Amino acid sequence: MVVSGPSVTTSAARGAGGIARSITVPAMFAAMMCASAAISIPLPGSAVPITFQVFVTLLAGAVAGPRAGTMAVIVYILLGSAGLPVFSMMRGGFSVLLGPTGGYLAAFPLATAVVGLLAGPSKRAGVARTLVSMIAGLAVIYFVGTLRLAWITGKPAGAAASVAVVPFIPLDTAKAVAAAVLAPRLRAIAPLRAP
Repeated sequence: MVVSGPSVTTSAARGAGGIARSITVPAMFAAMMCASAAISIPLPGSAVPITFQVFVTLLAGAVAGPRAGTMAVIVYILLGSAGLPVFSMMRGGFSVLLGPTGGYLAAFPLATAVVGLLAGPSKRAGVARTLVSMIAGLAVIYFVGTLRLAWITGKPAGAAASVAVVPFIPLDTAKAVAAAVLAPRLRAIAPLRAP
């Protein structure tokens, strides 16, 4: 059977576009993660500063999907672990992952995957479904980060949560709502979800 030239060309173009998205989408969200950590506000009495990393982590899962979004966050963590000052407070190096905020960083890829899976691949996933997925992602970040902080500091999990989770809940909830409102719009206007 002879395949027509235009069909072959169209298939090749789609394949090239898919490959391009599989590279550029993670790179774009990894860059956004780096930029989001540049704005860090220390919180008195807490080892965890206020940043916009959570916002981008949740948005990456909902917009790029569980695979590309998670890859973006992993690339970001690898860049920081290699020594680039892309973690909060302009820090870098593997030692950051071993410190008080390391558990939260380690939880970011897990949270992105959870958000991407629960939000689903459909462009019809609305704000409500997206928000539920982001609340689940936040829960993952809080759970893993708090356990790690409690283990490092020797404090009970409740005490660790009181200084590293409770003060962040209002602002993180606002970030989740903003990301949930923005994500469906981005999915609708741009083919960012990698194949």
